[in-house]
Amino acid sequence: MGNQVQQKIGPKAGKLAAALLAFSAFSWASALPAQAQALSIKERECLKDVLPVQLGPPEAIAPLCQRAADATEQRSKAANAYFHAGTAYLRAVNDSLNRRDRDGAARMLTAATSALEKSISNSRSEPRIYEARLALARAYRLLGGFQPYRYEDASRVIDEALQSRPGKPNVAAQFESALLIRDRDGEAGKQTALRRLEVFSRADLDASEDPTLLAAGRAELLRLAGEIGNAALAERPVTRESTLRAINTFSLATSVAELPRSSIPAQAVAQSYIHVGQANLLLARLSAAGATGAAPPSSSTSSLADCTVTTGANDWLDAALKAFRSALGRDPNSPEANFGAACALQARNRLPEAIPLFREAARMAPNQSSYLLALARAFGPARAAEAAPIYQQALALEQNNPSARAGIHVEIADIQERGGEVEAALRSLNAAVLADPEYKEAYLRRGRILFEQRGNYLSAVQDFRLAERLNRSPTDRAEALYYLSQIEVRKELDARARRAPSAGDAAFAINKADEAATINEDDSRDAKYRGQACLARVFFGRVNGADDSRFCIADERRDASALMYEGMFHLRQTFNKRGGDQARAWEAALSAFSDGLARIGEARSEETMDQRRLRSRLQVGRGVSLYCVGLESIGRQTINGAAQRADAEQFFLDYGIKLCASRG
Repeated sequence: MGNQVQQKIGPKAGKLAAALLAFSAFSWASALPAQAQALSIKERECLKDVLPVQLGPPEAIAPLCQRAADATEQRSKAANAYFHAGTAYLRAVNDSLNRRDRDGAARMLTAATSALEKSISNSRSEPRIYEARLALARAYRLLGGFQPYRYEDASRVIDEALQSRPGKPNVAAQFESALLIRDRDGEAGKQTALRRLEVFSRADLDASEDPTLLAAGRAELLRLAGEIGNAALAERPVTRESTLRAINTFSLATSVAELPRSSIPAQAVAQSYIHVGQANLLLARLSAAGATGAAPPSSSTSSLADCTVTTGANDWLDAALKAFRSALGRDPNSPEANFGAACALQARNRLPEAIPLFREAARMAPNQSSYLLALARAFGPARAAEAAPIYQQALALEQNNPSARAGIHVEIADIQERGGEVEAALRSLNAAVLADPEYKEAYLRRGRILFEQRGNYLSAVQDFRLAERLNRSPTDRAEALYYLSQIEVRKELDARARRAPSAGDAAFAINKADEAATINEDDSRDAKYRGQACLARVFFGRVNGADDSRFCIADERRDASALMYEGMFHLRQTFNKRGGDQARAWEAALSAFSDGLARIGEARSEETMDQRRLRSRLQVGRGVSLYCVGLESIGRQTINGAAQRADAEQFFLDYGIKLCASRG
């Protein structure tokens, strides 16, 4: 036996061989060396069972345990030695060493499992067999990265471990099963792996469970829940359903983080709450968009980064604020949590509470320009002087990002324009174009100001044509086309006012308006492009062609503004019709204007300027129609009752609609 041992461990191991033969009788009377105290209990047990040697790292200890297992004739001691050799190798490889080390770990764990199953027959041996099987399954799982068929071996061993402990939580086996599914199936297996890990969310887990295992399982649950939740938020298009799935997944993570003895670091807990808060902010935006008819966010990340949340959807905003405050309770120094809480407060119109949190986020993450921009936006036009230096800080951070710099200049221009500083706004837009000559939004904004506030049609057309060429977004391109059509109408209107030769291109105005409306004809949230396509026809008198009613007849939604355009279309037709056709056109106009007023309902004190203007135009249109069908007194009375009569009458005159067409 001595020669056999010496052959196995080498010629320089004379004293070591003798010690190996005697290790079963060795008495561990003295305290373990200091190095042993730092090792896990399993390594110390292995060394107790083997021999007192100079301790070293696991990769040095594992061969000693293996040699001891090969040398002994006692199965139980061989099983223990094999087991500890295999686990020492696993600790050494740490999921990342080469194939030979993993293969060796698998061989040793197989030997350990075989020895344990043969030598330990009483019930007290079952925990060791269970533990050895899980360690073997882990080795097979690691080998699966090089030899995929090993994944099936891992699955088989896990099943054997589960069957050996029926009716028990089998937390360790569920953990190893989840890791196997994660490694073997990749993205496709994440949901299944998360379901396996849900056992770690139970508050009633036996207190005897290994704290290290509980911590590892819960940490993996948090990590995987974060990945799955973020993947749901990254789905396109962004939907209410995908966002709710993200919230449910993130909420599972927070429920685990709140468990007693969860031992999850405070920052990891805070991050889980931040995820919940961000998803609730996004859901608030989606809900508000659905209520107002605004476009939903095209991506989740943009709406979170720029703090864009429409007011409303208060339940989701309250849930977001609660989650962010929970995150701050765990990690008060989290810039994300401060920023998220500020966003939720801003959406609830609680700016005095939001601004200090925006400041804190910007202070904690001084290189994050999005936090500075959110703070500057919170000040708004009323506090533009306070916002100005913050915008300059954000510009300084984006020295190497032309698109970001252009975007900041456009934001500054927006605040300046709203504050009545039109020239300053134009200078900022010029700076945006200099920063990034392909930044389409700058051309749209500058063109609109030049057109609407400066009457500089030539320069405005140049900007809108550039915006049309640069825009890949259908909605933004439609905006440029819309203004190009409007400019032709305005040019012709100015020429008529001066009694000068025609200056507007009717075909161009109608074609551009039609193109804008066609780009967005499936978008039920915005009717202004259809309205321009109709008004261009009304203005230029192109109302009798086969396609001229396409954008002028209100669709099934019967929106009040669409009904106004329909009424104007029919009134304009009366100038080209005679007899019964003319009478029917007047009646159709009267019906459209009346329906539009019915859709608006009674006048309310809280109406916006645009709503009051629309009401007055519908009322004047109805009065004109009544007058023209022969109810002259009622018609005049209706016109005179319009709150903004002068504006409405001028609007109809601008579009070529006088009191009544000549009867024929």
